Amino acid sequence: MGRRPAVRQTLAALCPAHLPPLALLAPAHRAPFDHHVLVGPLLEALLTGPRTGLWPQRLTAAKTTALATAEMTAHTRRDWARWQIHAIPGTRPTP
Repeated sequence: MGRRPAVRQTLAALCPAHLPPLALLAPAHRAPFDHHVLVGPLLEALLTGPRTGLWPQRLTAAKTTALATAEMTAHTRRDWARWQIHAIPGTRPTP
């Protein structure tokens, strides 16, 4: 397995005692400014999609749904694969 992306290394290094599990969508490398078009469809998919299940799976499903929207068809030539789901295990003690 290769090195963890810098965003995961940075977040994992924080490790405050109260950090819950975290999942986020972030580019593997720098993303051009014109990738901002993904935000609207992604938020809509998150707000209208299922609200059950683990956050990484919900975020993955929302990304897939967002990329399949008519709004995103004009942007198929952009490298959306660079946007990956990063899961950081929490440090909060379980009861």
